[in-house]
Amino acid sequence: MSRLEKLKEKRREGQKPQQERKSVKTTPSEPRSHMDYTIEETENWHKKQRVDGSENVDKLAESTYYKDISAIKVDLQAYREGKAADPTELTTILAANTERKTKRKRHAKDADADSYINEKNKQFNMKLNRQK
Repeated sequence: MSRLEKLKEKRREGQKPQQERKSVKTTPSEPRSHMDYTIEETENWHKKQRVDGSENVDKLAESTYYKDISAIKVDLQAYREGKAADPTELTTILAANTERKTKRKRHAKDADADSYINEKNKQFNMKLNRQK
């Protein structure tokens, strides 16, 4: 079909009344008023729109999760005893954390602090600094 023929066909299509164009061009995905659909078309559309079952799987997974959670028996006494941690253990944990933090701060302040891989690299870095 030549370009001229296509343009003529589009023009004829545009001159048709609105209702005729709709009846010719409609597809199930195009929106139409609900009164234009037949019962069969509506049923077919609803069949296509059905959920593929993933919603049911999600509900099943959620119910299984809550069922498993409710089956777990918690020993509250052991939980409370574990919660009241030993003070010496707590102090060692705090000391380790503060040491880690200060080490990071030291690296941020001093660019030369441990900025080498091995001794040879340290010597090379020092040599570069002397040349500057």
